[in-house]
Amino acid sequence: MGRLGGDAPSAAPVDFVEVLTPPGEDMPLETEPAALRVESSADALGAPKIDAPSVIAPVTATGPSLLRRQSKVFGQGAALTWEIAALADQASSAHPLCTVMIEAAAGDGTGRYRWDDKVVFMLTLRELPQVLGVLMGWSSALEFKFHGKLKNKSLVMVHQDHGLHVRLSDARQRLSVPVLHADRYPLTMLVLSALCANEPTLDSQAVLSVCRATTQVARRND
Repeated sequence: MGRLGGDAPSAAPVDFVEVLTPPGEDMPLETEPAALRVESSADALGAPKIDAPSVIAPVTATGPSLLRRQSKVFGQGAALTWEIAALADQASSAHPLCTVMIEAAAGDGTGRYRWDDKVVFMLTLRELPQVLGVLMGWSSALEFKFHGKLKNKSLVMVHQDHGLHVRLSDARQRLSVPVLHADRYPLTMLVLSALCANEPTLDSQAVLSVCRATTQVARRND
């Protein structure tokens, strides 16, 4: 996997894919850049176009001022897309709230990924600070279960020697991607941006301080 900068580590964590589809089923592949890398993008021209369940809605012009923000992480066996998305079913008079959608797609090891058969995982508002805590290194791991309409989706994030092990699962697939420590920055800033958009009266330092304090309390109570 590509890096954002710095010297390459002596070894990288190994990603893996376990596809639970019946044998013999062929799924079409879509192509990503051949060189594995981490990308960040911000498109100020419009709202995100999201192929996702009804639990989310695109960010509109009246929503958070961050519009589309997305980061991708490519591994040999799978790839991740992290994207800010607005919560659906919000009262029109309420301040629009947003969260982060994480997608995972299996790959064939040559830079092609099955984005048409991806696992889609929507973080709740309560989970956003916990994800930030792991990305910032305040906590070492997390696991979220029972997501989705069928309650069969899960997310695991664990610190390893060279970075984070991120795994998304549903009833059919378990997809894992290693994220090097040097490559955590765009993911961290994306999650922080979503948290700050939900707190328009606070600055980013206040949001960081509250998230760190709540993470420390949670660790003491574990």
